[in-house]
Amino acid sequence: MLNLVTRGKAKVGSLYAKTLISLNGVALSTTFTILNFIAAAFGTVSFDRAVKIAKVPLVGVVATTGGAVGVWQNPEAVSVMIDGLLINTTVKSTGAANLNAGSTPTSAATSSANLIDTLDVGTATVTADNFTDKGTNGKSRQLVAAGKWVTFTGSADTTGLLGAAYISYVIV
Repeated sequence: MLNLVTRGKAKVGSLYAKTLISLNGVALSTTFTILNFIAAAFGTVSFDRAVKIAKVPLVGVVATTGGAVGVWQNPEAVSVMIDGLLINTTVKSTGAANLNAGSTPTSAATSSANLIDTLDVGTATVTADNFTDKGTNGKSRQLVAAGKWVTFTGSADTTGLLGAAYISYVIV
C-alpha cells in the first residue's frame, strides 16, 4: 500500500502543464485538473465548497407566525454562507400581504427579515432576490449555523400564495 502514487518530472507545454503520475506502477498522464482530483482523494485539496442550491416550497396561509409560509433548515454539519435568495411566486396572495425572509438561530417558528424585508406578494406574482429587492433590513449574505433556519413569514393573510424560494449557499 505504500507508494501508491508517485510523481514524475513536470513538463510545461505551451497551453497547459502535464505531470506523469504512477498509480500502482501504471503511468498516468494528466492535466493539473485531474491531478487536483487525485490529490483530493489523498486529502490535500477540498472539493466540498461548491455552490449548492436548496428549493423551498412557499405556500400561503392565514397565520402570520414565523416560518408559516415556508422554512428551510441548514442540512450541513457546519455553518453555511447564504450568498443569494431568489423568490418566484406563481400565484399571488389573495390578501394584501408582504413576505419576509431571513435566517434565525432561535427556531423554525421565528420570523426574520435579514435576507428580504417586506416583499409585496399580494399585488402580483413576483420574481425577486435579496440583492435588488431586499427591502430595509435585507442583506445580500447571511451566515447560518448547522441545523439553524431560514424562515418565510407573511405580514398578513397570505392565503392563495404559491411559489418557491431558491437558497444559494456554500459551506464555510
